[in-house]
Amino acid sequence: MLQLNDVVLKVNILDEGGKQYDARKSFEEIANPLYPLIEKFNSPRLFVDIGTNYGFISIIAAKQFPNAKLIMVEPGRRLGEYEVESYYQL
Repeated sequence: MLQLNDVVLKVNILDEGGKQYDARKSFEEIANPLYPLIEKFNSPRLFVDIGTNYGFISIIAAKQFPNAKLIMVEPGRRLGEYEVESYYQL
């Protein structure tokens, strides 16, 4: 599990894709000022994350857009368990 500010993300730290989340750009993405602006001016009701990977952006979207339905699409079966466990940490 990685704790990135208020986001808890379950990753396989041995996986190169998992290692990347413990980097500065992940912390910066959480604080990205674009999300509050999208919520303020659009109030999205649907958020689709195609190529979800570990679900990091989906978790941020779920926190930023609480009224939006979230659809996560990831073709890699090996990541499914991580996405679900991270999402339910919200």
